[in-house]
Amino acid sequence: MNRITQGTFAWLTVLLTSQALASEPAPTDPAPDQPTAVHLRSVTYNGIGCPPGNADFQATYDPMGHGLKMTMTQIVAEWGAGISLAQSRRNCTLSIDLGGTEGWQYALSRFKTSGFVDLDPGVNSEIKLYSFFDGSPSQSVSRVYKGPIRTEFEAQDVWPLTTLQWSNCETPRKLNVNFAIKVFPDRPAPKPNMNAVGSMLIGSEWSSAGLDLGLVWRRCPS
Repeated sequence: MNRITQGTFAWLTVLLTSQALASEPAPTDPAPDQPTAVHLRSVTYNGIGCPPGNADFQATYDPMGHGLKMTMTQIVAEWGAGISLAQSRRNCTLSIDLGGTEGWQYALSRFKTSGFVDLDPGVNSEIKLYSFFDGSPSQSVSRVYKGPIRTEFEAQDVWPLTTLQWSNCETPRKLNVNFAIKVFPDRPAPKPNMNAVGSMLIGSEWSSAGLDLGLVWRRCPS
């Protein structure tokens, strides 16, 4: 079964300025509250949802929005009679290496993705994302959709500041992100309604899958 056609998927900075009087010395610019030299060194990826060699995979860092954007081939999970358990679960694991972070700590603070969900009664789907720095605790968020439902969706979440896991000042480490979707029945086997079917697509019929990751920054202690 393939209820979703496969295809390919695809913030505002205000600058306040002031002019000193000619008779006064020019004011000293305040130190920025965000780093200015951050760049994306590399991203490695793996998983059923984004196998190595994925020709559509792209990663960019937005210095204005201080976030990362990933695009890749559509990710589709399905459940129903004749569909393997492996097809009902898809994931993509990312290992992100940022440069230009000296003197700063950063944390993953928000994520956003979109797609299409089509679930019969008795079938659910879930989006889950968790992240961690090597050697540090993880943080996670999930969203569940319950059938019956057939609709496009946009999923986005923001972590409370007090729950964020921050990068290490002394030893820079990569940010690891695992993004996963699954479709599953309300009732466990052997009692689920096998006539029911469901699918979840990250992306759209016309564009690639997209995953936006927002970052927040703070200075390392002096």
